[in-house]
Amino acid sequence: MIVDAETGDAVGRLWFAEGGEPGERHVYLYAIEIDEGHRGRGVGWRIRMLGSDLVKLNVFGGNARARRLCDSLGYAEVAVEMTKRL
Repeated sequence: MIVDAETGDAVGRLWFAEGGEPGERHVYLYAIEIDEGHRGRGVGWRIRMLGSDLVKLNVFGGNARARRLCDSLGYAEVAVEMTKRL
């Protein structure tokens, strides 16, 4: 659960795992879900990442809003998965 530090209100959910190669700690974000009424206020990006050196995440194709947000925050695209129905 993501809680607003100022109000104590629950504003969303965060699903993540810690990992990394030897000498590196990273957090992999599986999902960030911010409740509709709290979106666009930077709530999801004020989360401290447990002292990690690296944050990794996946953005599903077609989610242009999330891709623009990640681009604006300096995330680098590492891989693109493509599919074609036969």
